[in-house]
Amino acid sequence: RLRAREIEDELLARTPENNPEPSLERVRRAMELLGDPQTSFPMIHLTGTNGKTSTTRILERLVREHGLKTGRFTSPHLHDFRERISLDGEPVDVERLVRVWDDIEPFIAMVDHESTSNGGVRMTYFEVIVVLAYSVFADAPVDVAIVEVGLGGAWDATNVVEADVADGVAKAAGAAGAISAESPADCASGSVPEPWSASATGKAATGHSTRPATPSRAAMVTIALLRSRKPSVVTTFAYTEAA
Repeated sequence: RLRAREIEDELLARTPENNPEPSLERVRRAMELLGDPQTSFPMIHLTGTNGKTSTTRILERLVREHGLKTGRFTSPHLHDFRERISLDGEPVDVERLVRVWDDIEPFIAMVDHESTSNGGVRMTYFEVIVVLAYSVFADAPVDVAIVEVGLGGAWDATNVVEADVADGVAKAAGAAGAISAESPADCASGSVPEPWSASATGKAATGHSTRPATPSRAAMVTIALLRSRKPSVVTTFAYTEAA
């Protein structure tokens, strides 16, 4: 517990998440030095305005009930920063947290040094915790990660993934356009592909259902995509309130 507190103090000494530095270069460099752990598992990536954390939790539980080992990343936390990084619905245990941190910390320091030597800034709180989360998920390993975006928009540190599949899910089709400009992948207008529309290559079919978008339908789509067994599949869901 003491070591975990020391890790949290190190994170808190960095630029806070409500003041993001507009760049993906630092987090990309850190992931590169670590061997790109974010490519070792499929990911469900959620963006939007309101309800992201609730939707992330719903999706994670639905996917977990299908027998898959899950990683979940949300923000902010209430009591303990480990709440942001969960495995199978539970905060990452202290032992794993410390072990993974000790593995990645030298590489974080390298990126800090490279950036500041070139007149830039150190990695921010949110950037480092994203690197930590993706590294924990790879270490577990998880079958799928369910990740909520932060406040960075196009520069959000969670966007260090490369999406092969992107499906937008909006509560109001009319509001989807406002999301798509800043989402990590294109958003469809208030619909998702049928669960059976994922091909063997992991690419989504062009046909879309007109049924209302719900977390349970999003989970069904995700399960179908995961069955394609393409490790790099990423599904982006965008939720927003009606305008």
